[in-house]
Amino acid sequence: MNSGKRTMKIRIIFAVAVVLNAALIFFLSAQNGEKSAETSGLLIERLFGDLFTKLGINLGDIAVFAAIDHIIRKLAHFSEYALLGINLSVFIFTFDKKIPFTAICTVTSSFLYACTDEFHQYFVPARSAQFTDVLIDTLGAAAGAAAFVLFAMIKKRIKQNRIKTRQQ
Repeated sequence: MNSGKRTMKIRIIFAVAVVLNAALIFFLSAQNGEKSAETSGLLIERLFGDLFTKLGINLGDIAVFAAIDHIIRKLAHFSEYALLGINLSVFIFTFDKKIPFTAICTVTSSFLYACTDEFHQYFVPARSAQFTDVLIDTLGAAAGAAAFVLFAMIKKRIKQNRIKTRQQ
């Protein structure tokens, strides 16, 4: 497969991944406060219930649950945008192979999407818009972009080493 076709395939795959990622973020933000709390509560119970029981942490204690729920929600913000950062970085990189340009575009685009997402969430019953969430989202996207940059730099270094080895 030639390089142009391979690039186009990667571009299409990651364009779809970006759209699906953004749609998931929108869907989760569109959940009303009650449904959102139920979703995070089930997640905490399923993923961490046994661990907390073994550690002697009582999830029935409202204060404990609220603290854990808050942390899980912020980690969810960070994680969904980290994935967006990776997907968006790969997509942008297929157009321009400059790593700094890719990272800046990824973080800027993700910040703007996070702003619109929080604005949208403002109109959802029992939800609110918080600039701290925009910052957490942006940090997640920056972490995703950084992961991609690290991967791209390692791949470039490996390629350069292979070329040097062949020339010797």
